[in-house]
Amino acid sequence: MKKRHTDFRSHDENVFALSTGDLMASLLFIFILLLTGVLLQVYKKSDEDKETIQKIQTELADAEKKSEHDEETIKEYRQKLDEAERISEQNEWKVKEYQNIKARLYDELYEEFKDKLNEWHASIDRETLSIRFKEPETMFAEGSSDIKPRYREILDYFFPRYIGVLLRKNSETDQYKYKDHIVEIRIEGHTNSNPPKDLTEKRCQLLGNGTSGRNCAYYFNMMLSQERARNVLAYCMDMMQDRDENGWLIKVFTANGLSYSHLICPEGKTECQAGEEDKQLSRRVEFRVRTDAEKQLESMAESQTWLKDSEKYPVLPSQ
Repeated sequence: MKKRHTDFRSHDENVFALSTGDLMASLLFIFILLLTGVLLQVYKKSDEDKETIQKIQTELADAEKKSEHDEETIKEYRQKLDEAERISEQNEWKVKEYQNIKARLYDELYEEFKDKLNEWHASIDRETLSIRFKEPETMFAEGSSDIKPRYREILDYFFPRYIGVLLRKNSETDQYKYKDHIVEIRIEGHTNSNPPKDLTEKRCQLLGNGTSGRNCAYYFNMMLSQERARNVLAYCMDMMQDRDENGWLIKVFTANGLSYSHLICPEGKTECQAGEEDKQLSRRVEFRVRTDAEKQLESMAESQTWLKDSEKYPVLPSQ
């Protein structure tokens, strides 16, 4: 009887082979899982990158818009700066021109009258272009508005030459040097604070409007200074009535009585109250030229009004 032979090797190899296949399958499955995980991470990173790119694109677009806005803002600011510089240069020129006109007019007035100022007890103020006659005893009697003979003689010499200087022409252009800049020639009558010796309460009341009390002397001196200024103006105008300048003088020549509202203080003091003034010097008559400087200054102020308005300044971008 034949013995049955069993092939264990063949059987053993088959079992080992199956185990290897299963192992390989398992490894493949694990690899696939890992690959899938990696792919998921890649997809996730890709989405994140897309979000980052989109965010960067949005920020870039915003930055481009802001850049355009900043460029417009800077452009507007530069325009404002150019305008400010233009106005500043123009105003500086106006100020220099006014100062030059005033300086030249002072020089010509001084040159014309320098030999007479001491004799007349007069002076010329460089800043106000005012010619001040400071010797009241030669002009009016105390409390009177009648012009004394000596002052008439002074006016006869002074006024025609004064107007002659104001109406001088440039020898090269034949244009007026100062006329077009003169808006007023003022005669100003001034008094000190002393009341007239015969001024009584009853006389104060006769001045009208119930005038009385501590202001009585001021009101009386106002009337006195106005009468003096008008009398000087009338005397000067009578000299010029047959001359070509008469029509122009009617437009610019004025008389102004100021009582003791503009006192001259004692030497060394810049301010003083009524009763503290220099009694002698405060009694005076002044010829004062007003130019169009005030109008020019108003124009300058109006042209710079916008500089004071912060809303008109563009806001520069932050750095």
